[in-house]
Amino acid sequence: MIAPGSWKIADLFSGIGGISLGLKWAGLADHPVVLCEYDPFCQAVLRKHHPGVLLWEDIRAVTDDNVRAFVGQYGPIDLLAGGSPCQNMSVAGKQAGIHGDKSVLWFEMLRIIRACQPKYVCWENVPGARTNGADTVIEGLVEAGYQLLGVPDLWPEYHLDPESYPGGPFVVGAWAVGAPHKRDRCFIVARRLADPDEGGRGRSHGVHERDQPGSLAPLAADGGRAGLGDPQGDDERGSGAGPGREQGPAGGSGPRVADPH
Repeated sequence: MIAPGSWKIADLFSGIGGISLGLKWAGLADHPVVLCEYDPFCQAVLRKHHPGVLLWEDIRAVTDDNVRAFVGQYGPIDLLAGGSPCQNMSVAGKQAGIHGDKSVLWFEMLRIIRACQPKYVCWENVPGARTNGADTVIEGLVEAGYQLLGVPDLWPEYHLDPESYPGGPFVVGAWAVGAPHKRDRCFIVARRLADPDEGGRGRSHGVHERDQPGSLAPLAADGGRAGLGDPQGDDERGSGAGPGREQGPAGGSGPRVADPH
């Protein structure tokens, strides 16, 4: 069990820190233990908000030995999160796919996952990635020893049918946590198998974490809702500023979830 507020988080493709901010609001950790961002302006923002946190400037220059040395000094990573470049997967571009010149950096993220073996992985991208890259991400995670978490695992309080919503890519919009705009995003969340022999247990691609305190099932503190959106919805790339705190268009008593069939 990981105590709330004590998660050791690696934030790759950090932008200006939107994922780290969301994880802070969710109560996982006030700061990540390591950041990785190439853009100089974003680096300056990250250094302002996370003084003293190690910042890798180019994921391609981070060697496996660098990663293992970091883990040896700071301890195992609980959650590695990142939104690898979306340009080649977005419906707004030429859709070259995850092997395109920019989106191919996903494989650098996968390399670091293999080197540090975090307990959890969270991959974020544009909705178009569901049909233009997510299968490759899933294949890489499974081969690295991870099992996908589904919506019922992440939001157990809504008692959704695990067979109807198996593990896989799902879309949650900023509106779902109170922001006054849509900004749907595709997420894949996975948990490392403690033992390779566990791969055949449980439902396909899912691991039940429903009774574990501190699990990856946070909702916004102001009562925001989570849901699945239109895979071809709002597909522009976010700035990393994180979800808004105002009450948005989300409503009702449970998550708005797309029909999986």
